[in-house]
Amino acid sequence: MVYPLSEFTGKMKTRDWKGTPSFPPPSAAGTGEVKWVVPEKYFDELPLVMKMVPPLPGEEALYGMIQSVLDAAAKDSQIKSTLVETAVAAEKDVIAPLFDFHHNGRPVGNGWTSPPNGAHWGTDYLSRTATAKSNM
Repeated sequence: MVYPLSEFTGKMKTRDWKGTPSFPPPSAAGTGEVKWVVPEKYFDELPLVMKMVPPLPGEEALYGMIQSVLDAAAKDSQIKSTLVETAVAAEKDVIAPLFDFHHNGRPVGNGWTSPPNGAHWGTDYLSRTATAKSNM
């Protein structure tokens, strides 16, 4: 059991975990992985996410560029269709392979890999995604 050192009394502490609430796991639809991002809905949900999550310092221009693409897609169904097709292809060809741990970072021996930036992501969104995807 882990607790703050200030609570240490010199005697071992235990906790009865039988009363801990249990929550059913989300459905993984037989794939073994919960699909948190659905490519077909990505560009429908992105505007709300961008409003909820402000840009980090230095990301303002990136947010502006993305917003301009979203605005264009809202006015032209062909642009929206192209965005959805691209998201589906990116999920299959770029994101799905990141689930394999060996695609994450550089080899550090014995089958292990490590992100090259020591988890200081900055604007390295692909490495951030690779680590999140392969370590879930």
